[in-house]
Amino acid sequence: LSVQRLMEAAQALIDEHGLRERVVGVEEVRASKWVEVAPPVSLELRAQISPPLHEPPAQREGGASLRRVTFELIGHLKATVLLSAEAPAPPASPPQVLPEERRAPISAAQVYSERWMFHGPAYYGIDELSALSPKGLRGVLRVNATPGALLDNVGQLFGLWVMLPEREDRVVMPVSIDSLQLYGPPPSPGERPPCTVWIE
Repeated sequence: LSVQRLMEAAQALIDEHGLRERVVGVEEVRASKWVEVAPPVSLELRAQISPPLHEPPAQREGGASLRRVTFELIGHLKATVLLSAEAPAPPASPPQVLPEERRAPISAAQVYSERWMFHGPAYYGIDELSALSPKGLRGVLRVNATPGALLDNVGQLFGLWVMLPEREDRVVMPVSIDSLQLYGPPPSPGERPPCTVWIE
């Protein structure tokens, strides 16, 4: 949710000034404390824009323009949102079949009914667990309208990859994201995008 809200804040700032740039990624997310969804809280947010909005965005490798909005959510996290008038070209997709994959030992329904994840129903998004491998986990997500849920669901798949083979020390909470790239608009609520988590 925190990363989603920062992307929305950066986009609102750009839209307010009539610029045609769109969020294309997030870098250097460092969390000291994730924001809880409930109860509501008031937070202080600071932003620094480079280059400033009255200047054209900087050129990056490949010729596309890029603007950075660095946020600090006081007491919680820091992150830099990347904006550009052009979405980056997606890389070649890795193989969809993981090496040494086998059937996942639990179903998607069990993820939530057996409390493998602490999330409430608004963040239930793993719709299918397809395969488990030493190199990752493959599944299908169901997009819902909860802000930040889709990114959280990808994180839930990664967490399951850590938890499923272990009996102890299997609680995983993310504290950083080096780079997140967006190659187009997000899928709509109700869509079921496949998702493969690769462990390198």
